[in-house]
Amino acid sequence: MYKLVNEERYKATSDEDILALRKMTVRQLKQKCRDASLKVSGTKRDIIMRLCGLEVRQRKTKMSVKEVNVWLEKQGVVNIRGVSKCLRAGMRMGFIDISGDNPLDNVVVSGACYYCGDDLKATIRDLLYQPDYAGHDYECTGYDATVKCLNEECEVAGVYVTGMCRNSAEIDSGKSHNHCTICPNFGTCMGDYREDHCRSCSEHFYSCRGLFRCECKGPNPEVPVDEYTFCC
Repeated sequence: MYKLVNEERYKATSDEDILALRKMTVRQLKQKCRDASLKVSGTKRDIIMRLCGLEVRQRKTKMSVKEVNVWLEKQGVVNIRGVSKCLRAGMRMGFIDISGDNPLDNVVVSGACYYCGDDLKATIRDLLYQPDYAGHDYECTGYDATVKCLNEECEVAGVYVTGMCRNSAEIDSGKSHNHCTICPNFGTCMGDYREDHCRSCSEHFYSCRGLFRCECKGPNPEVPVDEYTFCC
């Protein structure tokens, strides 16, 4: 099934337009999506269809937490507790395609390596054990990331895929990959690595790695007021 995008957004209508899109790189196509306020996730085919005004309607039926875990077990996945919660949250919401004979090899997102620009594809299998919090791994060139750039000359060890739980999966250095594992139903992405989950009010707040407290608790008396303007 397909759905039409907003007519005010960019939309290719002629064979020439479609041919031109096919000749573009994934990075160029995603930039067109951003310029048209369209989501950028998906394979090259998905992005072209989106720009053409036709978008594949993904599976929208939600699964329970238990159903997701059982499905993974049936695919032969081991250590279910260690599987990325960001990935499982996206699967639960129906944002990730789990159909087909070899669903673990389904592409979750395609894009460009943020360092060398080469095209990358990340499958469910690639992302099974991706850390939900990258922390400062971006400073170590993505050493703990499970998705690797195939360009032998690229200087990064790996890249992260963030936003899977929000249907906005994209390739990232890891600095913006911080998925809350405390929130229910596999949690949700918080983005900035300095965000944290407040166990008192269950809201997310800017903690700067424990320096600041949630607003529900008031300012940290041990931190000078002027320190609240400091970005760590």
